[in-house]
This record gives sequence, structure tokens and C-alpha cells, in this order.
Amino acid sequence: MKNNLIALAVAAAVAAPMAASADATIYGRLHADFGSVSNGDQSTLAITNNASRIGFKGSEDLGDGLKAIWQIESSIGGDSSAFSGGTLASRNTFVGLSGGFGTALIGRHDTPYKIIGRKVDLFGDQYGDTRALTNVLGQDARANNVIAYATPAMGGFGILAAYVTDNQVDALTNDKSADAYSINATYSSDMFWVGGAYQKMEQAGGYTDGITAARLAGYVKLAGFKITAGLTDQEAKDVGVKDELSTYGIGAAYTIGGKHVIKGQYYAATAKDIAGDEAKASTASIGYDYKLSKKTTVGAYYSMMTNDENADLALWKSPVATADFDKDPNAFAGYIKVNF
Repeated sequence: MKNNLIALAVAAAVAAPMAASADATIYGRLHADFGSVSNGDQSTLAITNNASRIGFKGSEDLGDGLKAIWQIESSIGGDSSAFSGGTLASRNTFVGLSGGFGTALIGRHDTPYKIIGRKVDLFGDQYGDTRALTNVLGQDARANNVIAYATPAMGGFGILAAYVTDNQVDALTNDKSADAYSINATYSSDMFWVGGAYQKMEQAGGYTDGITAARLAGYVKLAGFKITAGLTDQEAKDVGVKDELSTYGIGAAYTIGGKHVIKGQYYAATAKDIAGDEAKASTASIGYDYKLSKKTTVGAYYSMMTNDENADLALWKSPVATADFDKDPNAFAGYIKVNF
């Protein structure tokens, strides 16, 4: 009885401030895979956490169409252990203002460049995630110290721009060492969506002249089909060094009866160094999703990666590293995803 009273007291203490702020919302996602993963030489059974998260967000009406907005989003679990070891405010966390002028915020946030790529990935956060190829140079970033501005809706058009400062200033040159600039432009309608983005990270990844990246992506919805496509081009420069990475891909999903989804996706990448040497890799995935409700989905999928003799990439979040060059890692997994 005493323990029950303590539990009720704690619940009341937590609920009271939430009730006082009617615009505060708790949301999140629990998403886990279970399956067999191989690196080409050996395989293992694994439970993998797919970017599970919990968040708190809200707003306050300031009058004259102006609102204060805020969000605190945290990860739940690490790559090797489902639903444990999360970090507070490790995901998009910010405070800002929103009104007729658009939305301005400061905090931690995905870059506009990254957001474009996430819109067209049919296997996002799972083994078939395209970032196994596109993020080799670290450009699909969730950055700290972000100042961002989004335009208001303009007949389907929108622009999102962000400036990132790392707060590190060189004592000799007084130059900031790793600032970044990222911008995207999008257009959406009932049938299709298209977006383009450009990003520059100063002195990123050990490259003194930084890394530039451009991206174009889009999808079309028609008669139960969703066709996706993405293209990226990245260039990293250092003294006497110029590395290039290009990726392209397509995907398709077909929804039957509103509950069954059959989907497939293929992406390929080519990396080239200053000497002109090339390394190529690709990912291919097929899957089936079943929507148990608006918030809960289960499914199964197969993903594989092919590497040429100069490449040694692994599947996204794979618990086993690629053992050698010219290996073809793969995974077969079932999953459950619950949004709340």
C-alpha cells in the first residue's frame, strides 16, 4: 500500500506541470529488428534498435500570430542493445519562434541536406538504409549549434536554411574551424514531392578545404504506387587531395488495401580519389510491411550490399563489420515499429 501511494505521488508530480501546459506533447517511436546478419564470412543473430526515440514538444501563443516553439528529443537504446543506453537530447532539440514570417530556431537539428535524403529512403533506419553509401563522408549530419530558418508555406514551395557553428576558434588565425552551411528547396503536391539541397562543411573529416555536397530527390504517388529517386554528389578537398563520391538510386512501393506494402530499393555509389582510382558499392533491398494500425507496423525484409575489389562497406548499423574487400554483407530481418 505504501509503495502504491508513493507511485501515485510521483505520477501526480509529473502530471501536474504537463497538465498546466496544455500544448505540451509526448511522442516517440520504438522500432526494433530481429534477424540474421552476415559480413560475407560469418553471420550472427542480432536484435537491432532502429533509431527508437522519445520526445517532448510544445508551443506558447504569444499573440498576433506569433508562437514560441520547443522540442526535446532523445534516443532510446544504442546500436547493439535495444531500448537501453539512450542519451538525453541526443536528437533534434531546439527552441524558436514561429509566425507569418516562417519559423526560426536554434539548437541541435538535422541539416537541410540530410532532410532531403530522408524523405525518399524506403528502408530508413534499417539495414537497407541508403546512408551506408551516402554518409561515407559524414554529410548526412544531425548538427549541434544550429541556427535555422524555414519559410512559410508558399503554394507548395518551401526553403529551409541552416548555419552551423562548432564554437571552435583558431587562436592564431581567429577563424572558425568547422562551420557549415546547408540549404534546401522543396515543392510538394498531392501526387509528388521534389527537393534539392546544397551543403558546405568547412575543414570537415580532416579535409582542410572542407566538403561540399549537393542532392536532388523526389517521389511520385500514382494508383497505389510510390516511386522514389535520389542523386547525390560530394567533393572533399585537402592540400593536394580531391576525393569524390557520387550516389544514385531508385525505389518503389506498392500499397494493397491500405495495409499491405511491397517495396524494393536499389542504390549505387562510386568513389574516386585524386589519382582517378575508383571504388564501387551498391545496396539492394526488398521488403513487406503490414500495418496493424495507424501507429503499429510489422514486416520483414532482405538487404544486401555488393563491394568491388576496392570497397569494403558494411550495411547500415550492422553488428558485424565487413571482413574484407570484395565481400557482400547481407541481412534478413523481421521488425516491429510502434509510434506514439
